[in-house]
Amino acid sequence: MTLARNNDYRGYDTFDGLNARFLRPLTFESKALRTVLQQAVRRFPINLRPVLGISKGHSSKAMGFLTRGFMRLNKTTGDQLWANKAEVALEWLIENQLPGYSGACWGNHFDYQSRAFYLPKGVPTVVWTSLIGHAFLDAFVHFQRNRHLRVAVSACEHIVHDL
Repeated sequence: MTLARNNDYRGYDTFDGLNARFLRPLTFESKALRTVLQQAVRRFPINLRPVLGISKGHSSKAMGFLTRGFMRLNKTTGDQLWANKAEVALEWLIENQLPGYSGACWGNHFDYQSRAFYLPKGVPTVVWTSLIGHAFLDAFVHFQRNRHLRVAVSACEHIVHDL
């Protein structure tokens, strides 16, 4: 936990290879070359990210998992420290919702190329949004704050209306 905290909860992601500032232009936005770059960064036995200009980033998915973990630690230990960390993570998630949609939603902090589709960073995903929506439901049960329930309901609104 200390390493995560010392890095302000920033880190690399398995699929963040398209954030390579120095090599991304050489993909010419070709699906095949984006796939090669993403997979090369992902699979190379040494972390090339610092050399390629890939910065550690905040992951909404990771913050959702951390939030749930902090609440479970608080429930198990009774230590207020974990409740405080959960509240900070929940606030970060509220502040880092993607704008322009009909409800609360979250996505990747990097572009992603799969065999089937290309997903630019900042586009919401149902997987991250539902994971984080569940974190807010957990927070409502744990802290009994209507604000958390409103965010969870808002995430549902996004899924129903925008997806």
